[in-house]
Amino acid sequence: MGVKMQRFTLWALGFVMVSLMAGGMARLVFAQPISRPAGSDRAFEAFKGALPGATVTAVETPKDFGAEAADGGPLFLTFRYTQNGISGEVPITQDGLIIRLKRPIKKSELPRAVSAALGKAAKGARITSYEVQETRSTLKYVALPTPKVYYLIEADQHGKMYRMAASAGGKISGFHSMEKEVPEKDNDAKPPVDPKKIAIPHGAEEAVKATEAAYPGAVVIAVEEVGYESGTGNMAVLYYEVEFPWHGRVKEAHATPDGLMLDQDRRIEASELPDPVRQGVEARLPGASLTKVTALEDHAAPKFVALDNPVTTYIIGTEAKGKGSSLRFASDGSKILVFDPKTWTRK
Repeated sequence: MGVKMQRFTLWALGFVMVSLMAGGMARLVFAQPISRPAGSDRAFEAFKGALPGATVTAVETPKDFGAEAADGGPLFLTFRYTQNGISGEVPITQDGLIIRLKRPIKKSELPRAVSAALGKAAKGARITSYEVQETRSTLKYVALPTPKVYYLIEADQHGKMYRMAASAGGKISGFHSMEKEVPEKDNDAKPPVDPKKIAIPHGAEEAVKATEAAYPGAVVIAVEEVGYESGTGNMAVLYYEVEFPWHGRVKEAHATPDGLMLDQDRRIEASELPDPVRQGVEARLPGASLTKVTALEDHAAPKFVALDNPVTTYIIGTEAKGKGSSLRFASDGSKILVFDPKTWTRK
């Protein structure tokens, strides 16, 4: 086993590339009464500053990924708006960081290097639009103020086995009979008989050190790179998946390039459970004995952070043989090949 790589794209987060247009007076207009999410004042101010005169049609919070960031709020807010007949959306964090901003431009506004590259790349195609995009942030994992702890519990009640999860406050979820579980396929889950530690890839050293500290005696047999790509052609490493044999199976730990463990689990005794958890289990399964208890701790959460130098990308809409497409260029005229999560290739 060796080093593998994964890609994690902005589209996977549910963002949609949209056209943005700026102009008019610095005011904030609502098409109808808009409910402001708690703690979103700075996000609204950032929107007003970036898109003066735009009409806000909706402000949405994430449903799945991004529903909870390091500070407990949503990872970002999606502002939907209209301006000069154009509908669009822009993702902004609650503290007012614009993740990405795109606006239409004229051909004359293209840098000379981009115009030259476009002439070669777009031969035979009709140009349908010119846009400039400013990527102002990147995604990374940051430490939570205090770890978020929850528990996975297996219990025996009168000879029948049950599994459930419990929050530290005793809220039970995912309760089900283990008899109805579909057996897991082993696939490559069985560890090698005599594991040998691999040569650690450059950049993953601190992640491996953190994993070995969290799981003493672990022999690292594989490292996977999980990255974040914003559409600028550059991938940032979000974290590493570090694999090692552990209690008869191949276990996977997650740690950032600077050695921050994202999560950690450990077997504990039933007597170590907080009183609210024991009470919650007893209420659901009176008289049950707890046969296996695992404490899971989340140590980090994703957060958008500002780039020291925002990245400018020029996006040119094209049409050839009735099919629409787009070309992307950096300011120096180099063509940007964007990662396609459907085919796992750059186009």
